[in-house]
Amino acid sequence: MDDASAMRCRGLRGATTAADNSTEAILAATRELLERLMARNALAIEDIGSAFFTVTDDLDAAYPALAARELGWTEVALLCAREIPVPGSVARCIRVLLHINTTKGQGDLRHVYLREAVGLRPGFADAPSTAAPSAAVFDRVAIIGLGLMGASLGVALRTGGHAHVVAGYDSEPGIAARAQQLGAIDVACDSLRAAVAESDLVVLATPVLAMRDLLKELAPLLDAETVVTDLGSAKAAVVAWAESLLAAPGQFVGGHPMAGSEQSGVEAANADLFRGCAWCLTPSTRTSDAAIQRVTLLAKTLGARVRILTPDQHDQAVALVSHLPLLAATALTLTVGQSSTAADALTLAAGGFRDTTRVASGSPRMARDICIANRSQLLASLDRYLSTLQAIRDHITEPDDVLEELFAMARDTRNHWVTLGGTHQDTDSME
Repeated sequence: MDDASAMRCRGLRGATTAADNSTEAILAATRELLERLMARNALAIEDIGSAFFTVTDDLDAAYPALAARELGWTEVALLCAREIPVPGSVARCIRVLLHINTTKGQGDLRHVYLREAVGLRPGFADAPSTAAPSAAVFDRVAIIGLGLMGASLGVALRTGGHAHVVAGYDSEPGIAARAQQLGAIDVACDSLRAAVAESDLVVLATPVLAMRDLLKELAPLLDAETVVTDLGSAKAAVVAWAESLLAAPGQFVGGHPMAGSEQSGVEAANADLFRGCAWCLTPSTRTSDAAIQRVTLLAKTLGARVRILTPDQHDQAVALVSHLPLLAATALTLTVGQSSTAADALTLAAGGFRDTTRVASGSPRMARDICIANRSQLLASLDRYLSTLQAIRDHITEPDDVLEELFAMARDTRNHWVTLGGTHQDTDSME
């Protein structure tokens, strides 16, 4: 091998910004950055020797290196550090320096700078997608409800070029126009009829308890071939409503992407919200295979992992891992907030309290709907939780070896979950 083709260690740089200081936003932004760096430079994982990440001091919810682990970089040396605050620096910025083994010269490497980080190195801005309109997966998608989930879906479809037209409707005046202004939809509609007209896919992204009346209103407006899905976090009730109200119930596929944020509203829209999340589909025995394939394609196009469950299996599972944590966070927040020593206690609160109570910052209406729509499964989970708390209390009252065993069991259970990639989407949808 001559000098020109000798393998050398080179430095490859990249930077991006996170939508907010949350685990999912930091990891989603980092994953996209790493994937773009790999693709633009035709790299394999074995080409990477190390990755050195830095974050600005306004990002502390997660280590960006976790995203590299999720992508399979288990043999790559990883390091994270916080940057020294500098006046005028880009907010919520994530940078990475990759050391790679390559025969390319340093000048042949293609660095990647995304989002607001483009301002750091304009010459390295990653080129936007130039996919032709014919590459779109959907012709016209109608999104009903333009809160966090609906608006994020619209942004993801539009920025990825996955739909020729994204139409949106929201019952609250001005929201559809704002979503259009922010780039979440192409067309702001002032009625359900206008939104679903000629749409091949209709997505319901409203609060769960609003879906019954919505499905009833939609029924006479839909073509028999239009596929309908939803993003609600309770499925048995929604699927039952669809089957009883829609003229073509076989075209409805219950759906729930396990993604979200404690933030709410159209302003919080995030194109990467669904990337890497588990997207649950809950078809019934009447659901057509074509409809299932269509909604599966939607989820996979946006980078999600599809899970097929029955409505009851879904509701039982999310009652434990999504809805019960919401109640626990709410109860803990109220317990502290209503204490006579709350003012002093909250000045001492740090990462543990913040992370444990984060979902209590979500939409109160969504939380209420969850409790009502998934009442039976949630009550069963809540009874088990209260029983476990009572057992812990008993062992504190009369200390014994079991108390430590319970903490060890909880540690081992959580650590096993983390090794399976469980920290990927740390906030579940409340829509």
